[in-house]
Amino acid sequence: LRILTTKPGDYGMTSKGLFYNFKYNTFVGGYTIPESGGWAIHISPYCLGNQVYFKAYGGHELIHLYHRYSASFDNTYSEQVAYKYTVDVFKSYNYYNDANYAISVASSRGLWSSDPGSLVTDRAYIWVMGKIL
Repeated sequence: LRILTTKPGDYGMTSKGLFYNFKYNTFVGGYTIPESGGWAIHISPYCLGNQVYFKAYGGHELIHLYHRYSASFDNTYSEQVAYKYTVDVFKSYNYYNDANYAISVASSRGLWSSDPGSLVTDRAYIWVMGKIL
């Protein structure tokens, strides 16, 4: 595992190019961080080689970016919407193991909504779903 220089201490990268979040001890396809007075999305090189992973994790981070620039940002809500989107992408491509992993990660962090179906009306979810799928 190699430490990334963009945000030392929080993320590393495996030899296969998958990001690792040290804070939550889990693999992630991407992350959004403050950068140069705005926000930057980082997608793992591993996801760039697979269209489904790129759509799932790239869209997940776009949802956070959309929410970050909205009037009132709520991290828990943003994560719930983003995880719902990620799971829906994986299921739409029959990547059920990946969908279950995403649910497991979200649940372990208290971020899986008790009513995930209600999240599909979120503007960011609708916007990203329309752009990526």
